[in-house]
Amino acid sequence: MQRDHDVVIAGAGLVGAALGIGLAQVGLRVAVCERGAAPTGLASDPRGLALNLRSTEILDTLGVWESLAPQVCPVRHIHVTQQGHFGALRLSQEDLHLPVLGHVCPADRLQAVMLERLMASPRVQLFWNTEIRASHAYDDYAHVTLRAANASANLAGEAGELSLTTALLVAADGTESTLRAQCGITATRHDYDQTAIVCNVDVARPASETAFERFTTEGPMALLPLGGRRYVMVRAARAAQVSALMALSDADYLADAQRRFGYRLGALSRAGARRAWPLLGLRAARRVARRCLLLGNAATTVHPNGAQGLNLGLRDVAEAVTLLGNAVSCGEDPGEERLLARFAAARDGDHARIFRLTDAMARGFSLELPAAAALRSLGLLVADRLPIFKRQALQTLVLGGKSSPLSVVETPA
Repeated sequence: MQRDHDVVIAGAGLVGAALGIGLAQVGLRVAVCERGAAPTGLASDPRGLALNLRSTEILDTLGVWESLAPQVCPVRHIHVTQQGHFGALRLSQEDLHLPVLGHVCPADRLQAVMLERLMASPRVQLFWNTEIRASHAYDDYAHVTLRAANASANLAGEAGELSLTTALLVAADGTESTLRAQCGITATRHDYDQTAIVCNVDVARPASETAFERFTTEGPMALLPLGGRRYVMVRAARAAQVSALMALSDADYLADAQRRFGYRLGALSRAGARRAWPLLGLRAARRVARRCLLLGNAATTVHPNGAQGLNLGLRDVAEAVTLLGNAVSCGEDPGEERLLARFAAARDGDHARIFRLTDAMARGFSLELPAAAALRSLGLLVADRLPIFKRQALQTLVLGGKSSPLSVVETPA
């Protein structure tokens, strides 16, 4: 049958936008539905997103890396410690004989570049201020009903609703995915009782191209380089502490962060605006349903230690674009059950591995028993002296699980 679109994507976040760009490149007709409004400038987002090498390769394939490269900071070293205890794990690009481990990209810049490219594609139809009210899958197509999320929606249908037909629905609408629920896919979740507080800071003694992660019993702290003295500071705090921490003056907040992180980078100063995100772990019971597949946080939401969430979602995008592009070029149905099963089989192992890793780190480093702290310190010390462990860790964190180096996308000098 003639369908309105090949793929309808719920969510124009980073994963949904990347998928829309990639599918349009390989010739599919795409609709993207986003509850939020069309961008009018840079988003107010202080996060710095750690992009590993696999992700930079994917973004280069999507045609967005060239615009991002001047705005990112390369990371060549990673330093991991535990507050108040001995032992440190030092990872370097030399451990895998690579020129760089990854890059830190301001979240607002990445979002702006991705949406600009998405909106420029003639094969993509964007529906802002719009949500999927209902969806139904049939033998040959899926039917969705869009409705206006507010008065600014660009829907031409009656009563603020519009019907579309498509071969495939994609849930890229985040942890609280409504499309996932409509497709009858359940999910298990774990509340880490933590909230990530993010702001940008200056440091007195910057360490060139080095990212720091420090584990505390309240949760991990990370300082990610943006270039020069400026760093993104991500601090995970107990949920009960968040209100008080957000109410602190900049000076008091920096003093508290300094006490937890220490003075390895010197004094912290010039705190930017703070924003907070509750931390959850989530795993969908399955990755696909009839004419529907789940990507990114809609399928698996991980703790941010190790900075793997977006990288995992971008690997979903790469797999989906390859499979669906090949299917359409061969005249196949992109929503066909066997094709979606191949996607699930290709991605299940990666999702399980990253969830286990980040969940174990979140739970293990939050234990406050003295014996647990001693074991963690010993583990960091031993791991720092085992080249095979470093290579395995970097293959997961930097190369997305691949055993051989990728074609490295470097930033211009």
